[in-house]
Amino acid sequence: MGWFARSLVLVVALQSVEGAWAQVRINEIVASNSGSFRDEDGDSSDWLELLNTGSQPVSLQDWGLSDSGSPFKWRFGNVTIQPGQYLLVWASNKNRTSGANLHTSWAISAAGETLSLTDPTGVLVDQFPPKAIEPNVSMGRQPDGTGPLYFFQQPTPRTANTTTGFPTETLPVPVFSVAGGMHSGPVSVSISAPPTGATLRYTLDGSDPSETSPLYVGPITLGSRAGQSNGISMIPTNQQPVGPPFHEGWQPPQGEVYKINVLRARYFKTNVLPGRIATRSYLVDPLGAGRYTLPVVSISTTPDHLFSNATGIYVPGWYNNFAQEGSAWERPGHIEFYETDGSLAFQGEVGIRIHGGTTVNRPRKSLRIYARNPGGNLPFSHRIFPDKDVAAFDTFLLRNSGNDWGQTIFRDALVSVRSTVGSAGGRVRRRGVLGHAQRPGPFR
Repeated sequence: MGWFARSLVLVVALQSVEGAWAQVRINEIVASNSGSFRDEDGDSSDWLELLNTGSQPVSLQDWGLSDSGSPFKWRFGNVTIQPGQYLLVWASNKNRTSGANLHTSWAISAAGETLSLTDPTGVLVDQFPPKAIEPNVSMGRQPDGTGPLYFFQQPTPRTANTTTGFPTETLPVPVFSVAGGMHSGPVSVSISAPPTGATLRYTLDGSDPSETSPLYVGPITLGSRAGQSNGISMIPTNQQPVGPPFHEGWQPPQGEVYKINVLRARYFKTNVLPGRIATRSYLVDPLGAGRYTLPVVSISTTPDHLFSNATGIYVPGWYNNFAQEGSAWERPGHIEFYETDGSLAFQGEVGIRIHGGTTVNRPRKSLRIYARNPGGNLPFSHRIFPDKDVAAFDTFLLRNSGNDWGQTIFRDALVSVRSTVGSAGGRVRRRGVLGHAQRPGPFR
């Protein structure tokens, strides 16, 4: 009788522990963080959130989190999750297993991968399925801990998922029938048909397509824009006195500015998050690729991101906007880099910031470009500088030539060139920035 009673107590205790383990759930994840929420180092790391749905604290010592087939790719240290606690874990590759800020040894793929939570005995406690997730969008449960999965345009780290949730259906990226780049004559661009129940909308002014943008009904003809009046180029970009002898003040263009076509398209569906935006630039000129002897960089973004008094980073605005710094003054956009032969070197989503000290006060400004691709902040793979053995960039500058911007626009590049003589002979190196940044596109 006594032996049976002791055995019964032991069984009950084990069941209680197992019940506590079952309380812990993966509640929310962000797989592509582009500055919406930062870790203690100021980095835009991916993150996931655990929730203890029960009434007992649970020690997570030796529990495993994984984004691969190995359940213990990363293990917790001495960590306890309290009842009702939302525990944030950064998926940053930094590998910090205990303390106030936890970091896994891996990052989450925005293209989608299985995330698993495993107890110390190897039992799978919870799992998130592989789903492609857009930048700064989270996937989480609603109600917290127990409900089905939704996408959230407003992530809620360390708090309940109370914002509007959208079904985890993903819309594809539209496909254009004609490649972007340099064309010697007009092009007729068709766009792939939308999925069932979806609509296709587009813009030609560089802005993100919205549900009020023009509805695509057939091929779009894009030709030369010669003869169209100047638009963005007529916006003053500083407040310095105009004209000589210092040439510090903004002046209107001396004639018509050359303009290109930027086509952006996106699928929309009721109660589903909008799909990713397809963007291509079309430079239509009789000379085609022969118009330029230098590479062409096209940056497309909603005009207000650069020129609004309230939020535009390229103008004085209401807050001395162009002098502001940090992630709050980064603006999203899309970049295309075309080589001198007209071939597309790379393209993708970017973050745009103003770069420089004194030169931010000049009419033409330097831009700092960050890779913000949906698969994470992946670098752009291309040898931007042919004389350098560097084939991937996650950040680079489009430079206005510094304090020489209003003179030769060449002096800084010239004095920055240095020769390095080795046993194999001399060679020339150049600074890792692109010289002379033109006014951000699309030009109009």
